Amino acid sequence: MDPLQLEDLKSILEYTFSSNIYTQKLNPNSCFIESGAQLDYIYVQLSGTSYIVNYTPKGKRIIADTLHGGQIYGLIEALHHRKTYIGNVITLSPCILAKVPCNLFLSALKHDLFLSNLALGYIADFSAKLMESSEQKSAASPMENFLFYLYHRSIQHPLPCHIKENKSFIADYLGIDKRSLYRYLNQFEKEGYLRREKQAILISEENLGLIKKRLGF
Repeated sequence: MDPLQLEDLKSILEYTFSSNIYTQKLNPNSCFIESGAQLDYIYVQLSGTSYIVNYTPKGKRIIADTLHGGQIYGLIEALHHRKTYIGNVITLSPCILAKVPCNLFLSALKHDLFLSNLALGYIADFSAKLMESSEQKSAASPMENFLFYLYHRSIQHPLPCHIKENKSFIADYLGIDKRSLYRYLNQFEKEGYLRREKQAILISEENLGLIKKRLGF
């Protein structure tokens, strides 16, 4: 969701729900939705970055995606008449969230054209991104997926971009082990795609140019 739409969403939430909207500020690594929990609220992410995670029966962590401001968590489940949330949602950076009782949010969708349009746009964008991400991950090699990850993280911030996610998170997001991740980091640093500063990955304008050339952009 672009900044203008996000401001529209904030205004609509405040106008439509007034005293029934609750805002909270969360620190990184805060789990605000647990898979299987009762779907009582619709959560709207007003700022920050979060990610959706699930676990295999053997306990392996699978990170579905990282998501930024404008996400509407619980909406898809509610529209499918589910009573519980699908997936755990955890903050990756400091986040501001607004939560609205689920029944009030669904009722407002029937009467508020602007809210309905924004919700429809969100679902369309979310679905398209999910399909693109799935196609990319299945078509590209793990090394190429890591380069795509570095590219998408870099274009979201002023350069040089400091990527501070821990290595376990990145490895799980890419679906590889940490040993492979460190091997790619060493190789990418030698090839000029990134620099490392303590635990952070740094992407400069020159690094990003090389990544774009390698990916064919």
